[in-house]
Amino acid sequence: MKDCSAQVEHNFLALGYRLDGKQDSPMADYWSHYDPRRQRCFSLITTTTLGNGSSLTTKLLTDAFDGKDYAGYSWASDKVKKYWEVPPMECYWLDEAAKKVVCKSSDEFNEGVKQYMERPKETLPVMNAKMR
Repeated sequence: MKDCSAQVEHNFLALGYRLDGKQDSPMADYWSHYDPRRQRCFSLITTTTLGNGSSLTTKLLTDAFDGKDYAGYSWASDKVKKYWEVPPMECYWLDEAAKKVVCKSSDEFNEGVKQYMERPKETLPVMNAKMR
């Protein structure tokens, strides 16, 4: 798991993003997760670029070691429409059979990537605490 975090951070920095908070545009962050069932290290990098009264948000879920894309999302604001009226330009994830599933919102994207970024319930530790 430590190797996973280090690899994701390495990839993030290699893309030119910064960790020191002095980043101009795009703003970016990352999340790493090692999935023991798949034996894969996943990286979710999110960027937001602001300029000329508009914004662009991207999210990309990849295998941190081999670079394979598992999900992608991009959305740009519209100067006339409200943000909730603007569909994403791209929104997809790969299901368990590696088939592309098209989504229509950030919420749907987030639901789709949960299968890669959250531990299954059976692997969560059980807490045995007594209350007094």
